[in-house]
Amino acid sequence: MVFVRDDNGGEYVCYAKDLKNRDHVSEDEKENCLDTSLVIGPNW
Repeated sequence: MVFVRDDNGGEYVCYAKDLKNRDHVSEDEKENCLDTSLVIGPNW
């Protein structure tokens, strides 16, 4: 699993095999990832 950011700076946890680029998550790839702000909150 890897931590990646989207264009807006949001952080996601994804399986590396589900990403084309391990430094960025696209809108389509977000379906297979978990938004970390939903787990630990936006002001962690």
